[in-house]
Amino acid sequence: MPARTIPLSVRITADDAEFIAGLQLEGAVTPSDKIRALIRDARRKQEHRTDYLDVLGQVGETVAPALAAIRIAERNQDVHSEFMLLFVEWLPEVLAELLTRTAVNQPDELDLKELEKSIARRVFRLLERALRLSVAAETSAYEAENLTKYLPALLRLATLIETQNERGSDDD
Repeated sequence: MPARTIPLSVRITADDAEFIAGLQLEGAVTPSDKIRALIRDARRKQEHRTDYLDVLGQVGETVAPALAAIRIAERNQDVHSEFMLLFVEWLPEVLAELLTRTAVNQPDELDLKELEKSIARRVFRLLERALRLSVAAETSAYEAENLTKYLPALLRLATLIETQNERGSDDD
């Protein structure tokens, strides 16, 4: 048996009414359908904010138009960038991780050490994958320089870190 519906009357601006009229939501045609769809979506986001896969899907939906625009532009310009796809795929993963790990009822419940560990793992994985792409920059980016111009500074920093680590192990 379907849930009983309750009529609800709201006043909105002409701009909001125009926005709702032009809003494209799957299976929603009338303004009432669209408002119900918006409420369903907001409820789903609220109720499943600790479910990584659900949040990943939500963030993926948010990023999807940007990814589609990139793919269309790549097709039209006959170019491709593994780096851009790497980043656009990575972004929802790290955002979903951040959002699900911070979706706690009380700030005291937030495990900051685990959050940092998880985000660090994802950031350094992205960095490692980006560095791997820089080896084959001609085939991995719109402009090879985008993947190689930061390498000298990173290599100097890596050398400095390695030197400090070696000194620290010599002190033992």
